[in-house]
Amino acid sequence: MSLFGKIFGSRRRETPTLAPLAADCASLAPGRFCEFGFALREALAQPSGNLFFSPASIGICLSMLIPGARGSTRDELCSGLGLSADELETLGEEFAEFAKDGTLSIANAVFAQKGYEFLPGFEGDLQRIFAAQSQSLDLQGKSGKSAMHINDWCSKQTHGMIPEIVSADHLAAALLVLVNAIYFKADWQRPFEKFATQNRKFHGSSGITKVAMMHQHLPARYAAFAVLSAVELPYKSRYAMTIILPDSRKPDSVFGALGAGAWLALDDALESQPVDLALPRFELESQFENLTSVLSGLGICRAFTEFADFSAATDHPEGLMVSDVIHRAKVKVEEQGTEAAAVTAALTKKGAAPAQKETKPVQFHVDRPFLFVICDLSSRTPLFIGQIRDLPATAP
Repeated sequence: MSLFGKIFGSRRRETPTLAPLAADCASLAPGRFCEFGFALREALAQPSGNLFFSPASIGICLSMLIPGARGSTRDELCSGLGLSADELETLGEEFAEFAKDGTLSIANAVFAQKGYEFLPGFEGDLQRIFAAQSQSLDLQGKSGKSAMHINDWCSKQTHGMIPEIVSADHLAAALLVLVNAIYFKADWQRPFEKFATQNRKFHGSSGITKVAMMHQHLPARYAAFAVLSAVELPYKSRYAMTIILPDSRKPDSVFGALGAGAWLALDDALESQPVDLALPRFELESQFENLTSVLSGLGICRAFTEFADFSAATDHPEGLMVSDVIHRAKVKVEEQGTEAAAVTAALTKKGAAPAQKETKPVQFHVDRPFLFVICDLSSRTPLFIGQIRDLPATAP
C-alpha cells in the first residue's frame, strides 16, 4: 500500500487500496516549494481559525537571500526551501514560465537603505535570477515615506488586493527589504451559474452558518478514501484548485496528516468522474507579522540570529541578519473564478560580524471544514494553500 493509503485508508470505490497507483509516493516528483509549503501549512495551522498563504511567494522571497548568504546560513536556506545551487539559478525562469499565459504575475523588488553599500555581485544576482530592480530609499530616516512607497508598489503589483505589507516601525532599523508579490486571477473552466447559488448550511468547527453555496454538475477528477474525498477544479489556464474534504467525523486527523507526500499521492489518485458539486462562495485573508520563529522550526535558523553570514551581500564589519519575514495573502472564490494575491517581505538589519463511461454523479458538497490548494497542473507546484474551518454567514 502506498503512503497515502497507509495514512488515509482504502478507497471507497472498486480499488481497495492505492496499490495499483504509485507504490511509493517518493517516486512522484514534487513541485517547487511543495515540501516546504506543506511543512509550513502544518506549522502555521491552528486548532481553530482559517488559514491562507502562498508557499511560492514566501519561497521566492527567502530565495532572494541565498545569493548573499554563505556557510551554514546558505546551507539552511537551500535545505529548508529544497533548492540546489543549479535550481536557484533557474528559479526565476521557472516562475516566469508559469506567468506566460497571463493568469499569474510575479514581481520582485529590492529596497535598500540609502548610503549602505551592498556588493555588486549580490545586486547582480538579484537582477539576473529574480529580475529584481533595486531602489535606494532612506528606510530609517524617512521610514513613513519609505513604507508608503513600498506599500504602493505592493498594491500596484496585486491590483489592490494587498495594499500594505510594512509600517514605519518595521523600517526603523532596516537596511534591506526584499519583496515578492504574486497575483493570480483565473476563470473556472466550467463556471458556476449564479442562479444556482443558494443559502445552505456550512457545518463549521465553531457552529453552523448559512453561506452562499454555488452548485453544478460537471465531469471532474475525483478520488475518495476512508476519511476524505477530493476533487480538482481546473481553470482556463495551466492551473487548478484541488479541494480536500475530510470526513465529518475526522477533520483534524486529515488536517494533521496532509503533508507533501500525501498530497502528491492524492493528486496521482484523481480520476475523471461525474460530480455533483456544491462549493461555498468565500473570501479569506491571512496576515503573518513575523514568520521567523516558524521558519526556525523548519530548520532555517541562522539567518535570523547574530550568527547569520550574509558576507556575500555586504563586506560591512557588522554584517546583516534577517529581522522580520512578513506575509499577507488574500483569496476570493466566486461563480466565475478565483482571484488571489500574496506579498512577502524579508527585512534585514545590522547583525554581528559574519473521458469516462456515463455513471451516477458522486456527491461532493463542501459543507464542512476543508483544505484547498491552487497549483500548477504540470509541475504540481503549489501557489496557494488554504484551510477553512469556519465561514461567516453570507447572502446569495
